[in-house]
Amino acid sequence: MKKFLLLLILTIQIASEAAGQLPHSMTFEWMGKKEGMPGLEILDLKTDKQGIIWMATNDGLYRWNGLDLDKFVNEKNNKNSISGNYVFEIDELKDGRLYCSTNKGISILNTETKRWLNIHIPLNNEANFANHSLQINDSTIVTLFGYYGIIFLDIKHLKFKLIKTKDIDITLNYLQQTKVDNKNNLWVTCTGGLLKINLATLKTKVYKPLETTGKSKFDNLLIDVYFDSNQPNKLYCSSWGGGIKIFNIAEETFSSYYPEDTNLPQNVNNIVRKFYRYKNEGLVVSTSGGIKLFKFQTNTFEDLTLKRSEGNNIFTINGILFNPDSSIIVYNEEGFGKTIKQHFEFQLHKFESNIHLMYWNQQSTSDNLEGVSIYNNRTYVRKNLNTNTIIDSIPLPLLDKNYSETNGIFNTRGGKMICTSNGIFYLNIKSREHKQFSMYYPNAKGDEMNKFYQAIGLTDSTFLFINITGDLYKAGIAFKNNIPDKIINIEPILKGRLIQSSSVINDSIIYLAADNLYSYNSKSNQLTALINLYDQKNRERVTSFYTINADTFWIGFDQNGCKKYFKKDGKFYYYHIAPDKDHPTTYFEFTSDHENGIWAITYDGLVRIASNFKITYYNKRKELLNVIYSEDIQELSDHRVWINNYFGPIEVIANKDGNAPPQLNIEIREIRSGGTLLAINRNKDKVELLPGQSDLSFILSAIQTDFASKINYKFRLINHDENWQDLGHNRYVNISNLEPGNYRLEVVAYDPENIMKLASKIINITVHPEFFQRKEVQIISTILLLVLLVIIIKYLATKRLTLELAALQTQNELDQMRNTISRDIHDELGANITRITLATELLKRQDKNSNEFIEQLKKLGLLSKNLGKSLGEIVWSVNPQQNKSEYLILFIKQYLNEINEDVETEIQFTAIETGKNITITPKAQRNLFLVIKEAVNNAIKYSQATTIKVTLNLNTETRIISINIEDNGNGFDLNQLRPYSNGITNMKTRCSELNLRFNIDSELNKGTKVTIIGDINKIEQSFY
Repeated sequence: MKKFLLLLILTIQIASEAAGQLPHSMTFEWMGKKEGMPGLEILDLKTDKQGIIWMATNDGLYRWNGLDLDKFVNEKNNKNSISGNYVFEIDELKDGRLYCSTNKGISILNTETKRWLNIHIPLNNEANFANHSLQINDSTIVTLFGYYGIIFLDIKHLKFKLIKTKDIDITLNYLQQTKVDNKNNLWVTCTGGLLKINLATLKTKVYKPLETTGKSKFDNLLIDVYFDSNQPNKLYCSSWGGGIKIFNIAEETFSSYYPEDTNLPQNVNNIVRKFYRYKNEGLVVSTSGGIKLFKFQTNTFEDLTLKRSEGNNIFTINGILFNPDSSIIVYNEEGFGKTIKQHFEFQLHKFESNIHLMYWNQQSTSDNLEGVSIYNNRTYVRKNLNTNTIIDSIPLPLLDKNYSETNGIFNTRGGKMICTSNGIFYLNIKSREHKQFSMYYPNAKGDEMNKFYQAIGLTDSTFLFINITGDLYKAGIAFKNNIPDKIINIEPILKGRLIQSSSVINDSIIYLAADNLYSYNSKSNQLTALINLYDQKNRERVTSFYTINADTFWIGFDQNGCKKYFKKDGKFYYYHIAPDKDHPTTYFEFTSDHENGIWAITYDGLVRIASNFKITYYNKRKELLNVIYSEDIQELSDHRVWINNYFGPIEVIANKDGNAPPQLNIEIREIRSGGTLLAINRNKDKVELLPGQSDLSFILSAIQTDFASKINYKFRLINHDENWQDLGHNRYVNISNLEPGNYRLEVVAYDPENIMKLASKIINITVHPEFFQRKEVQIISTILLLVLLVIIIKYLATKRLTLELAALQTQNELDQMRNTISRDIHDELGANITRITLATELLKRQDKNSNEFIEQLKKLGLLSKNLGKSLGEIVWSVNPQQNKSEYLILFIKQYLNEINEDVETEIQFTAIETGKNITITPKAQRNLFLVIKEAVNNAIKYSQATTIKVTLNLNTETRIISINIEDNGNGFDLNQLRPYSNGITNMKTRCSELNLRFNIDSELNKGTKVTIIGDINKIEQSFY
C-alpha cells in the first residue's frame, strides 16, 4: 500500500513540474564562498588555453586550477604586482599573457614567469581608471578609461594614441563597451549615446537613441553592444532603463524593444546590462529583473531559467562564458557556476502496459528480459527492454491468492521454477500451465520450508534455497514424463546462522553472508567459512551482497554503510564507507558497471561509488526521485545496467557520443629546496639546485576545474629511484638525499576511472656540487694532499728529536699532576682523616648519654661528609669522562646545591653556555672549581650575607669565560685583608695559573663582588 501511495504522489509531482517547465532552462554547479571561492563580485571571467579559470573581482585577480586558488593584488612598494585591486576585465593575449583593466591602469601578467608589466597612461587628470579592453588585432588593444577617453595601445612597442571623448561630444560621459563591425568600425557605448570610430582614419560620429525615439532620457544611457556578422546592418545596444536598442547601421536609426513594455521604460525590468550570444536563437540578456532570451527572428523576449545544482535560481549575472567543450559558465556577485556534462545519463522507458516487472532474472539480456510481476497482473513475462515490447506473457493466477514476492527464477526441464515468499511453483513454458509444490523436512514447520528468502538453481534437477528463518538447504526435483513432479532429497547445508544474502561466483561456488562469509562448493558439497563478519552479540543486518569475483565483493549493512572486501596476500581486508553527512546509512542493492564503479540504491536514492570511493548522488534527477526503497538494479548478462522503477525501467548509459575524454594538464607548484622557492626555466622543464641543496619538495595539481578531486598522482625520479610511487590523492612530494648530478622527474596525473586522458610532465633537475665535490677540485686536492704528505713525512723525520723532547716534557707534566694529586690527598684527605681519628678517641672517653658525646658524634659525621666531598672532588677532577664544560657546570651546580641545604644563606647559581661544548683539562677544571668554592665559603663564613649569586658565562663564539661571585653581606676594607688574605691569595694564584684576570671589589655594608675573566684559549682547552 505504501508503495502505491508513493507512486501516486510522485506521479502528481512530476506531472506538475512538467506542466510548469520553462522553454529554456540550464543548471549550473555553483562555486561560491562555501566551496572555497573568495566570496567577491566577479566582474569578468576567462578560461585560458590550459583550462585555468581567471576571475577579475573588486578585490584583486584570482587564478583557479580546480584545487588551488591564487590571489594577485597590488602590493605597496612592489613593482612586480598588479597596478590596482579593482579589476574590471581580463583578456588573454595571443602570446598567452593576461591583459587586465584595473582602477589604476593597465597591467599585463606573464602567466609563466608571474611577472607583471604595469602601463601607466599619462592622462592630464592622472585618473588611470581602465574599465574595458578589446584586442582588435595582433598588436593593438583598445582600452576605455571611464570618464576620460579611449586608448589605442600598441602592445609590442608600448606606444599609444589617445582620443578624449569630451573633445568629440561633451554629453558622452562614461565609456562602457566596444565592438568592431565587419567594416573596421569601432562602436563604443557611452552614458550619452553611441560612438562610432573608423579604425583606419580615427574619424568619429555620435548617434543618440533619444533623438530618434523620443521615449525618455534613459534611452541614451547605453551599456553593452553586440554585433553579428550574419546581420551586418544591425547593432544591438543595451540601455539603463530603455530596453534593447537595435541600430540600423545603413539607415542610422534606432528601434526599441522592452522586456517589460510599459509607459515607464525605465522600469527595473528594462535595465538591460549585458548581451551574450545563445546558440543561433538570440541573445541572453541580463536585466535587473531577471534573465531573458531575446530572439533574433521575432525580436521578442522569453524567460531563461538558470538554476544552481542545489535548486536555487540565478536571477542576475555579470557575464556568460561559452567554452569550447560546450560547457557554459555564468558569474555574478556571489561566485560562478558551470554546466557539467554528466558522464552517465538515465533513459526512462515508460510502460506501455500495466505489467510492472518487480523481479528480474540477472541471466537475462536487455533484448530478452525474464521477469515476474508482483503487484498487478501477476505474470511471468519476457520483455525487450530496448523496444519496450513484450515478447511473451503467461498469467500466474496461483500468485493472486496471496502476496507472494518472487525471490528466484531458474531453469528446469521444460520450464521455470519460480521461488516465492509463499512457496515454489513450476511454470511449463510450452503448455503455459503451472503447479505449486509442497516442501517437507522433519521437525521443520511448514512455513519454514515453504517460504523462500532466496533460491539458486544448480542444475535442472537440483537447487539451493534459503528459507524465511535464514537456513540453507539443498533440494532435488523428481520428474515424471520429463516434468517436475515433486521436491525430494531436502538436505540441510547450514542452519542456525541466519543467512541473509547469497551470491553466485561461478558454476560451482556460491558465497553466503551470515555470521561468517561462507563459500559453498556445490560439486563437492563442501562449506567453508572465509571471513568472520560479526559475532552473534553484535549482529548487523546485511541488506545487500554483491560479488565481483571470488576475491572482491561488497556487503551493505543496515545503518552502518557498506564495506568493500578484497583479498591480498591470501587474507581478506576491507574498506569501510561509514555513514555520515556525506555518505548513506543503508545500502539496499549493488551492481557494477564497466567504468570501474559500483551502483547502489540507498536511503538517499541512487548513488555511484567510484573506484577511488568517491560517491556521486543522483537523487535529484526527476526520473530517479523514487529510486529509494527499490531493490531492483542489475547489470544484465549483456553488461547493461537497468533500474526497475515504478514508471518503467531506466537504462544507465555512459556517454558514448564520440567526444574524446577531457585532456588533463599537470602543474608543478612551489618547487622548494630547504624551504627556499626555486626558479624554473621558461619552458618549465628544468630546475637547478645550488650547492648544498639536497632536497626537493613540490605540490602537484592537475588542471581540471570539473573533476579535480577525482585525480590521482604518481611520480618517479630517474637516477634516484626508478620505481613509480603512487600518491593517490596526495599532492605533496618530498625527495631528500639528492647527490650532485642530473635527474629526470617524471610526474603523471591520472583518473582512476579513465574518464579523462592522463597527463604527464617531465622536469630535468640538476644538483650542482659543492666546491669541494667538483672533479677538478678533487684532482687538485689529491695532488696537494700528496705534496703535503711528503712535507709532513719530512717534517716528522726532522723533528723526531723534538718529539722525543716533547714526550719527556709531557711525562714531566704528568709527574707534576701526580704530585698535585698527592699533595691534595695529603692536605685534604690526611687532615680530615686525622680529625676523624681524634674525634673517635674523644668519643671513646665520653659518656654515651652526655651532650658532649652527641656533639662529638655530629662533628664526626660532618668530618666524614667533608672527607667524602674532598675525595669526590679529586676523583672528578682527574676523571677523563668528566672533562667537558657541561660536566664542570653540573658539578659546580651540584656542589652549591649541597651547601645551600646546610646553610641559611641563599645561593643562586646561573650558568650561561653559548656555542659549542668544550673539553677542559683537569688542571683548569679543578682550579676553576676551587676558586668558586673558596669565594663562596669565604662569603658564608665572614660576610653574614643572606644571598650569594654565582654566575658562570662560557662563550665559545667570542672565546671569553667569566665568573662572578657576588654577595649582599657586610663587605670589608680592601686595605685590611687579614680575614681574607689566605683565601684571596689562593684564588689569585689559581687564576694566574690559568691566565685569568682576578678582581675583587668590596665596600662596608654593601657586599663583596669577585670577578674572574679571561680567554678560553689560554686555559688549555680544545674543541670537539
